[in-house]
Formats: sequence, structure tokens, C-alpha cells
Amino acid sequence: MSSRNPIDRSAITGILSTPLPEDIFTLVDAQLTLLDEFLSATSLTMTDTGNAITVDALLSIFRILYYKQSHYAYDSLFLRDFDSCIARSNDYWRMAKKTDRMIHHLSKERYPHLNWNSTKSKMRKRKKKMEPEWDRSTNLVEQKASNLVDLFTSDAIQASQRTAIYIIKAIQQSDIPREFFSRHWEELTNNEVAKYTVRVYGDYLSDIKQTLESEYLYQKIVCTLIRCTVCFYIKCFILKAERVRRYGRRRNSNRIRTDLFLSPNRAILRMTHDIEVFQKFFLRISEGSTTLERIATNECSVLNVLFLECMAYAAGQSGADSLEEFIIVVHKRTGADSDVTRCFLSDIFILMSCKNDHHSVEGTIRKMKEDLDMIKESIEEEQIKTLSIQSTKDDSSYFRLDEMLKSIYEDRILQENTVFCGAIGGDIRELKLNITGKNTHENILLKFKKKGKERIQQMVVARGKHSNHL
Repeated sequence: MSSRNPIDRSAITGILSTPLPEDIFTLVDAQLTLLDEFLSATSLTMTDTGNAITVDALLSIFRILYYKQSHYAYDSLFLRDFDSCIARSNDYWRMAKKTDRMIHHLSKERYPHLNWNSTKSKMRKRKKKMEPEWDRSTNLVEQKASNLVDLFTSDAIQASQRTAIYIIKAIQQSDIPREFFSRHWEELTNNEVAKYTVRVYGDYLSDIKQTLESEYLYQKIVCTLIRCTVCFYIKCFILKAERVRRYGRRRNSNRIRTDLFLSPNRAILRMTHDIEVFQKFFLRISEGSTTLERIATNECSVLNVLFLECMAYAAGQSGADSLEEFIIVVHKRTGADSDVTRCFLSDIFILMSCKNDHHSVEGTIRKMKEDLDMIKESIEEEQIKTLSIQSTKDDSSYFRLDEMLKSIYEDRILQENTVFCGAIGGDIRELKLNITGKNTHENILLKFKKKGKERIQQMVVARGKHSNHL
């Protein structure tokens, strides 16, 4: 499966593709022709020995195709840019169709004398003791072929997901990330930044629809782009909070004044209208597809329910629930990692709360760690049950909120843990020194317990200050 296949655009349909599917299945057909010629030349056609050779050959073909696809489908040269992702998505989709037609051709036309269907399998159960080994193996051939179809289809979907990621990467390389949540964005009245973003989406999706072979794959791209938009929008907000943290560590910094919102309430209004722009756009391009409409509504509800409610709570606009209840709701939606939940809510309170009370929010989340970890375990069990299309960690950080938050907060959490471990290390070194000195065992333990209590109190204060020195 060479990665050097050129990308072709059909002069009639405009669909992007490569010669890969035709090359592979031409080779497969040549192998089957060679097999038939061998069986005919050796007079083994429709004999038990010949049938056993045929079944073994078919199993070998499907196994090799599965192995090659599993190991080389996501070569960096295969999915190197926007067009190559679309071409590969079309290629894998066609390969799934070709495999399906191939097994039908084998069972109905090329080797109909083999026992393929379920009706014959019922008869085989009655004669199981007399059944030859090759006869029982035809079920395995069908199973391997079905697994290969599923793999091609899954890879086609994953390639389409990568197409949506390239759209978001293009957005990230523009001025749009710097415009969202800026002072200029806050002062706008018609949400021009969000409207410009969806116009860029529209241009890309218009081209994609003309170059994709399947409406199903187009819908998968739109679904992924909706989820990418949610992650991208929240990420822009987090990066703004990070700038405030960074400049907040420098005393008398004028930069922090320009990074803070002039009015948290006005910022919430702008966000509300941004989300409306996104939702209306995706509902419009859904074109009556119930699945797309449902996904667009559900994903935008993440911004409405999680993001906006967090903002309103931090800004003091909503106080119906207790802080603990609110933390649990957010924790379930952010991937059920207590450190991530703490960092996320801390960033929101830094930008939206006039009381500068993000320290108390972080402290409350630390106290709830055991309860939050129990929630995490139950959510992970549900995720395992509903696991569908696999994707790499780098890819999933673009369209899965939990992975995006883990990725963006990874360094901060690691830095906090490093400081924590460094503090404990000092106590361990002091204990070692005491043990090698002249102090008695009892005095050493008493001194270490007293020092431990003092250190714990210092670490609680230090960790709060470390997360923000505003």
C-alpha cells in the first residue's frame, strides 16, 4: 500500500481519490486467477483438497489486507493535508464497498460449491462429524471479510475526522483565535468574529461536498467540525485566562488590564450570541438530517449548559445551586478529572469574578477529590461500553472536550505536582539526616510529625498561591 499514490480529481464528478483501491484489488484478482489456474492444472477443482487450498488462500488474502490496512492506513504521507484526507476517506470507503462485492462474488459466482450461507450451515451441524475442515472454515472467511469491511469503514470515518481537524488548524493559523475574547471582540455589537468563522466553514464544506463520494462521510465531517468548534471556542477562552495568569505574576503589569474583560456581563452576552451564530449555521447546513440536527443541538448545549452557566455563576448572575453541586455538574462534563475541573473553573473565576475568589474554588475542589474520583470511575466504565471509532490522542484533542482540556492543562498540573513533590523531598532529606545523627528514635519521630503538620499547612497555602499570584 504505497503512500506515493497521486491524488486525482474526477473531471466529471470532481471527487478526489487515488489509484490505491484499484491497485490493491487488481492484485487480489490476479492472485485468485492464479489460484484457479493452479487448481485446474492439477485437477483439484471442486475436490476436498482443492477446496481446502481455496479456503486457506482466501483466509490468507483477507488477513494480509487487514494487517496492511491496520499498520499503514495512517502513514503521515497518507493524511498529510486537507486534500489527501478527503482522497483517503474516499479510498477507504470504496475499498469497503469493493470488499463487500468481492465476498458476494466469491460465494455466488466464483466458488458457489463451498458452503457459504446459513441454510447450508444448519445442514452442516447435523453432519458435523463428517464435515471436512475446509467446509467449516468458510464461516471464518466470511468473518474475516466482514472484519475487513468494518476496518475500511472505520478508517474512512477517521480520515474524514482528520479533514475537519485541518479546517480547525487553518482557523487557528488565522487571526480568529486572537480576536475571540479580545477587547475588540467585547466591544462588537454584531458578533462579527463568529460570523466570519462560520463563513470560512461554509467555504470549506462547499468544496468538501463536491469532492466526497459519500453523503455519510460528509455528515461525519460536519459532526466532527461541530465538536471541534466547541473545543476551539473554549480553548480560546482558556488561553486568555492563561495570559492573565502569566502577566499577573509580574507586579504592576499594564498588560493584565487589557486582558481582563471590561465587563463580565457584557462578555457573557457576546458569548451567548456567538453560540447562537454557531448553532444556526450548523442547523442550516444539516439540510433536514435528523442526526446532524440532533448532534448540532447537543454539542452547542455543551457551550450553553457548561460554558455559559459557568460564566454566569462566576459573575454572580446565577446562585441557585451550591458551589459543590455546581462543581459536580461541571466535573461530569469536563471528563471527570478533578485536576482538570479545578483548573477549568479556576480560569473561569479569574476572568469572570470580580471578587478574585478562585482560590476558594480550588480549595473546595481539592476537598471534594475523593467524591470526584468516584464519579470519574463510573464515567470511565460508561465510556468503555460506548466506545466506537478509535482516534489518536492528538486527533481527539481537537474534537473531544475531555482530551482537549487534559492536553491544555497537562503542563500546569505537572508543574503543580512537581512543586508538591519537591516540598516532600525536603522533609525526606531532613529525616535521613536525623537518622544518621545522634537524635534518639523517639525524638526523631516526634520532630518529624511536628514538621509534617507545618509542611502540610505550608503546602496548602503554597499550592493556592502557585495556581495564581493575582
